Order: sequence, then C-alpha cells, then structure tokens
Amino acid sequence: VAEGKVVLALIRGDDRLDEAKIAAVLGQFVRPAHPEEITETFGADGGSIGPVGSPVPVLADEALREGQYVVGANRDDRHLKGAQAGRDFEAEFADLRRVKEGDSCPNCGGNLTIEQAIELGHIFKLGTFYSIPFEANFLDEDGTEKPLVMGSYGIGPGRVIAAIVEQHHDEEGIVWPRSVAPYDVHVVTLPGVEEQAQEASSALDAAGLSVLLDDRDARAGEKFADADLIGLPSRVTVGKKTLEDGAVDVRERATGEERRVPIASLGEAF
Repeated sequence: VAEGKVVLALIRGDDRLDEAKIAAVLGQFVRPAHPEEITETFGADGGSIGPVGSPVPVLADEALREGQYVVGANRDDRHLKGAQAGRDFEAEFADLRRVKEGDSCPNCGGNLTIEQAIELGHIFKLGTFYSIPFEANFLDEDGTEKPLVMGSYGIGPGRVIAAIVEQHHDEEGIVWPRSVAPYDVHVVTLPGVEEQAQEASSALDAAGLSVLLDDRDARAGEKFADADLIGLPSRVTVGKKTLEDGAVDVRERATGEERRVPIASLGEAF
C-alpha cells in the first residue's frame, strides 16, 4: 500500500520482495496490505491473488519479463497456469527482488557473498511524506512554493558499542580499545590503602587520563574479575606490598602484560 492505494507487486515464488525497492520505484513509503484490504480489493485472500484482471496497478520484477507462470486467479483457492506478461496482463517492470547469495554482479560478473552484519547507521529518504501534511515548504528560484524533500540520518551508539564488544572481547569479558574505552584506567584498591589509591587516581586524572576507581569493600579476587569483565585498557592495583616499594602494579587488559611503576611517575606510564 502506497499513500493509501493498493499496488500489486509480482516476483518469482523462490524470490523475496524488497520493500525498499518498491518504495524507490514509486517514490513513496510503502507497507504490506492488511488481510482485509486484500480481500476488499481483490475479492480473495492473499494466497490467491494475481495480475490477470487485477483491479490495481501491477509492478513486476524484471525476472518475469519472459516465461509463463502460475498465478493467483483472484478467487479463493484458485490459480491460473501459463500466465504471461504482455499477453495476459500488463505490468510495469522494475528490480523488486531481494538479492540472494550467489547472484551475479551486473557490472563485474562476480558472485554475491552475503555476510551477517550490524547496522550501525542508516540513511532514509523521507521524500515529501512529512513535509506535505505539515506544509513544510520552500520557495524555488521562480518563487513557486514546493514541499521540502526530507532525509533522515542516524548512528546508533548502542549498536556501535555492541559491534565494538563483539570484535574486542575474550572469555573474561570486554577488551576495550583505548580509543573508544569509557575510561582509560581502572584503579583497584586493596584493603588498608584507600587514601593512597585516591591519591593515585588524582595523579592519573591530573595527567589527563579518565579513571574508574574501585574502592568497594570487596575481596581482591572479586575486584580483579570485575575489572577484567569491564575491560578497561589498563588496570592499576594499589596495595600495601607494592606501596612499601613506592610503586603500584599496572596490567594491560589486551595483552595481560604486567609491570611495576613508581608512584612518582604513574601519570607518565600511559
């Protein structure tokens, strides 16, 4: 259905209809017809409608230009054999089918390969669907008032994060790339050194690094497991033993590399 008018779209039985292609051909938004709309228009249910004697305009996929096909007879549970475009019905031809694995490229002749992906952003041509009813117009160079042609553009932050995590993780949790990590450093406080851990966090912050400080009253193993799960690029562990040497332990999440860094130069270690 396009702007309240029913259109019949034809494809081969082993193909799938691409609604975006229909919308592009018609220059309008389209939606599937409701069962009651189909019955009212064709006098039959959706499984029995066809182009022969169609009461509405017919769009046909390019693959149907030649050959004879079985089509619905516009009567419930009735079909016609040998229907042929141009002889038994008239249609406007266009590319309407959804591409499939192995389809040939019309330009290079290569075969199409389909891979699963995450839609991170999208662009929709809204056309005049909203501008006409809302009277969003402009004056052209001749001073004639015309409706705006609108577009919608968006990037989904949640989907971007999901894609990053899918590509950067291990059995322990997330492994954030430093360029997109929510924080640069995860500071883990061991018992009895809360004040020194706060000082270390302040030093890192002063060096321009964003810091997540874990000063919970929890076991060290629990904190380390949570740090791996969250997956910030670097972990700084502040404990009594290392403080005796005037240092803290630094662990890189991506490589597991560990090193001991003097507190005095902690801000320069990243």
